[in-house]
Amino acid sequence: MKDTISQNDLLLLVIRLSLENAERFLNDAVLLINDSSFGHAFAVTVLALEETAKAIYCNWALNGFVKADESFFKNVKTHKTKQRVIKEIEKLIILKTEIESYRKSKNRRRASFKSRPEYDFFLTKLENSRKFKSIEANYGELEKMKHLALYVDVNKDGFPSDPSIFTRDICDSYFSFVQNVFSCAKDALERMLQSMLPR
Repeated sequence: MKDTISQNDLLLLVIRLSLENAERFLNDAVLLINDSSFGHAFAVTVLALEETAKAIYCNWALNGFVKADESFFKNVKTHKTKQRVIKEIEKLIILKTEIESYRKSKNRRRASFKSRPEYDFFLTKLENSRKFKSIEANYGELEKMKHLALYVDVNKDGFPSDPSIFTRDICDSYFSFVQNVFSCAKDALERMLQSMLPR
């Protein structure tokens, strides 16, 4: 009879393997950058981000923030889900920064956000802000950018485009962002994995 693995063990394994794969993608991206293959490096860097997001998403399931049902394991395979995870993390970082700034202002103190309606009002205001809209727009375009970085295509004006449109500056900037996301996620998730080992 085939051995089965518990759902928690499966999630822990996927977290570990996804982090290892994300790190491999980042190392591959460095080789491609050094070879001036900036389009392909950009695409591989997006893959590193998606693998990092997969690890984070599995951690959310492990901790009960999302339900690990059949649709979870189907969704975790999609680019859209993994990109949405990072998008939501970016929004939470902005929200945290804005709340801290709001609490430090002269007219408000730490007592702020004790009531849910005040918090909801603040969040609604922020969701309509330029910062949140720009995150939405960036992630709406990410899949298109990844395809541009990989394939030769014909654009809507009838001209070909190819991965050579990507420059070192674009690639370096995005690589730096993804490497930072990966490092933060890896540190946090590895601490969590260590804490779950038997003593």
